[in-house]
Amino acid sequence: MEYTIAPLTRHTGAEVRGIDLNDGVLAETRATLNRAFAEHHVLVVRDQRFTPPQFIAAAQVFGELFQHDKREMHVPGYPQIYYVSNEQTVPGKRYISGETFHTDHSNHPAPPKATMLFPVSLPSHGGDTQYVNMHEAYDDLSAATKERIDGLKAVHVYLSKYSPRELRPLSEDSARQVPPPGVHPLVRTHPENGRKALYLNPVRIRGDPRHGGRGSARPRCRADGARDPEKIRIPPPMALRRLCDLGQPQRHPQG
Repeated sequence: MEYTIAPLTRHTGAEVRGIDLNDGVLAETRATLNRAFAEHHVLVVRDQRFTPPQFIAAAQVFGELFQHDKREMHVPGYPQIYYVSNEQTVPGKRYISGETFHTDHSNHPAPPKATMLFPVSLPSHGGDTQYVNMHEAYDDLSAATKERIDGLKAVHVYLSKYSPRELRPLSEDSARQVPPPGVHPLVRTHPENGRKALYLNPVRIRGDPRHGGRGSARPRCRADGARDPEKIRIPPPMALRRLCDLGQPQRHPQG
């Protein structure tokens, strides 16, 4: 199977062409794709077509599947697949999923390493997804700031009172199954590439576990200030998007 992996920018993202994830992925190719993911953090795999079972199989090229908190939002018959739509509503207004920068499921004690996206219906223009490389954001901090935040941890809940946006309410069944808050280092080391990254989530961080989950949890080195220099935008005409949730990058869908 001949395919190419080409960087999209100097710091984040790579485009994969010439591979069909439905053809069965050899162990060597699987290892190459996972190494590319650890190096580039976002993979765009072009020209894919999936039925729900095929999408599940493609996701398993990169690891075991993770159950989304919003269990009521799954594709009918396939609880492993969560769907996202800009046509959702909450009382009185349209609800846009993920409309601020975030990393998925950081409220879990053991968050997933990645999220995979497959577009089904796309706008004629706009609708980009932005990603920010939190390795680069950490590297850009001063030595004094790195020393100050090294060893700090934060409590991540399903929805923090500090969140810049509301989340769609969970069903009673989903709410019962939300795990206890996750406590994670503010600086994490990626287990595959060995690089440090900021692990921030403005939607979920509630506080510092040393203060009962309150207080200095909102890191003063704000994610917003770290984003602009290392941001990548990916327009919607693509077949597959994948990103790392183990500290980096964060993503921001555009409506």
